[in-house]
Amino acid sequence: MSPAQAISVLVMGCTPGGTTSNIFTYWSDGDVALSICMTVFSTLLAMGMMPLNLLIYSRSWTDEQAVIPYASIAIALASTLVPVMVGVFIRHKFPKLAAVITKIGSVSGLLVILITIILQGLIFPGMFLVHWTIFFAAISMPLFGFLFGFIVAMVCRFEWRICRTIALETGCQNVSLAITLVTFTFPGDLLKEMIIFPSLYGPTVITDSFIFVLIYLFHKKFIAQTDSCEITPIEEKTKAPLKIALT
Repeated sequence: MSPAQAISVLVMGCTPGGTTSNIFTYWSDGDVALSICMTVFSTLLAMGMMPLNLLIYSRSWTDEQAVIPYASIAIALASTLVPVMVGVFIRHKFPKLAAVITKIGSVSGLLVILITIILQGLIFPGMFLVHWTIFFAAISMPLFGFLFGFIVAMVCRFEWRICRTIALETGCQNVSLAITLVTFTFPGDLLKEMIIFPSLYGPTVITDSFIFVLIYLFHKKFIAQTDSCEITPIEEKTKAPLKIALT
């Protein structure tokens, strides 16, 4: 992996959570309010932590041609806070309107993401011809994020819906922010090499998130329903003697 590609992986890994996690949290019956709050706070913390992480972890790959523009990164991060805060304000002041916007936005947001990914494939067709290590990094990064977030939430003994929310928020990074940072902060010759990983990460994180939601829906429809059917007769037997004793 070249220094430019390594830096693009670091940029993608250091970005905060985006709207993708909010959409899939809604579809997996998670805590959408918690997901949005985590997005807001991770974006706020990224203002300082993202440049710091890139400074710490990119020293082994950074040379004279690939200098991290920390000031531009901070400005680009600041431009993402306004729409997030507006969404939080609408949810707090107008909950009914926020519910309608959530339903409309969950579908329209996914369509926008899919259209963006298709356009990325048309603009950067060379991203499908990269080395297998780039593919592996793009596929495994969301999966390891889901697994890490879910395990940490389980260790903390949170509810299952909270575990799903934390897992999705941990595994879904802000693809548009990473692409914006790479596009506006690095020169054209370096950009062609650095844009590959964020462009690949976009479709892979959506695919992994879809698999996450499908696994949950399968468990909800078949496994969880079977467990509830098995418990119901036991509950009826335990309640029957209680009714007799009371009478």
